[in-house]
Amino acid sequence: MRSLYWQLTAAIALAVLLSLAAAQALSNLLLNRLFETYMTQQQEVVEESIVANIAAQYENGAWNVDGVYAIGMLFLYDGVILRIEDAKGGVVWDAQNHDMSRCKAIMEEIPSRMARLGQNGEFSRRVYRLKPHGEEIGTLTIGSFAPYSLSESDFSFLRYLNAVPIAAFLFALAISAAIGLYMARRIAKPIAKTARIAREIAGGGYGARFGEKSGTKEIEELSTAINHLAGSLGEQEQLRRQLTADVAHEIRTPLAAIGSHLEAMIEGVWQPTKRRLKSCHEEILRLNAIVADLESIERGRLNRTPADLLALAKIAGESFGAELARKKIALRVEGVSAVAPIDRDRMMGVVSNLLSNAIKYSKEEGRVTITTADFPERCELRVADDGIGIKDEDIPFIFERFYRADKSRSRGTGGAGLGLAIVKSAVEAHGGGISVTSAIGKGSVFVVTLPK
Repeated sequence: MRSLYWQLTAAIALAVLLSLAAAQALSNLLLNRLFETYMTQQQEVVEESIVANIAAQYENGAWNVDGVYAIGMLFLYDGVILRIEDAKGGVVWDAQNHDMSRCKAIMEEIPSRMARLGQNGEFSRRVYRLKPHGEEIGTLTIGSFAPYSLSESDFSFLRYLNAVPIAAFLFALAISAAIGLYMARRIAKPIAKTARIAREIAGGGYGARFGEKSGTKEIEELSTAINHLAGSLGEQEQLRRQLTADVAHEIRTPLAAIGSHLEAMIEGVWQPTKRRLKSCHEEILRLNAIVADLESIERGRLNRTPADLLALAKIAGESFGAELARKKIALRVEGVSAVAPIDRDRMMGVVSNLLSNAIKYSKEEGRVTITTADFPERCELRVADDGIGIKDEDIPFIFERFYRADKSRSRGTGGAGLGLAIVKSAVEAHGGGISVTSAIGKGSVFVVTLPK
């Protein structure tokens, strides 16, 4: 199995190679086409120049034979064979008559040279009528390799022209390979480190963190997610251990009481009186209550019916009349009718738990307010008190099972620490949410939001 580093390098190099190869092939094709067009046009220009120069050698009704000879020999060395006839068909100049062997060599050597270039063609003759002043003075036959021919210097130039894109291709390939290696390393290195950190987290190393900045948005998001995952798993592991310790703590006291009572009665130290058996029964009921609370947290099935949160709040307030009177706490239930499809019994438990906590942690002669609100897509129930408040460091954990801000776990201020966990479970089962704001010495506000 190949590493991401080499796969990225190969992918980038292959993409660049194919792009450059396509660009080089296209550029060569265009250069050759442009060069062919240019040479064809140049040959036409040369032939027009020959026609004009030959016609200029006819003056005062006679041909300048020396001039014609000079022009004929000049172009013969360039591979162009000329034949000039006068108006009566008489030969003024014929390169083949003048130097047959050279003409034959030209007609063999030029096709061979062009064949090496891959250019197919043949010697052809084109006849031009000479009419310098409107009167025909003769004909000019031009024999040359068509569509065009190249000299050795032209060959050298064309080879150089084709070599330039190849050199540029090789140079660009080297640069792209270097950039590909750099980019692959830059991308693969943080991913490999992230994988290593993920393995550490899977092995229980929740303190592992990705601390480097990669400069790449997606990798930054991945590293942030890994760090958040490690932190969340670390917190969950801590809560799991705390839960184990809390469950053990909660059941140890009633079990110890039951065990000591039964042991004393078995050994004859105590008589199994009704009062002592009732004490054992009460401890068993405490254990049952803890189990029931845990089951309530996990229960997800709801029996929904439309119910008014304001009416539930008033009923809950009436049921806590004795506690309110004992602490001289003023309860005010206000707001508007807020009807939502809810499990009435479980939502009554939510309101009762929140109200019980508000009374429990309020000072004597304090004030508790329950407010309901109705919105187009949701209903709200707000329970506010002016009690002792909750510390900032405790707020993120108060909805966890068995969590109590009172680390001494005194039962004078609370039970098993399951009330708010039950509240959160019930609210979330309804598709809602619960939040809290609090200040030490000023009280707390719990807000329950339920969808309609």
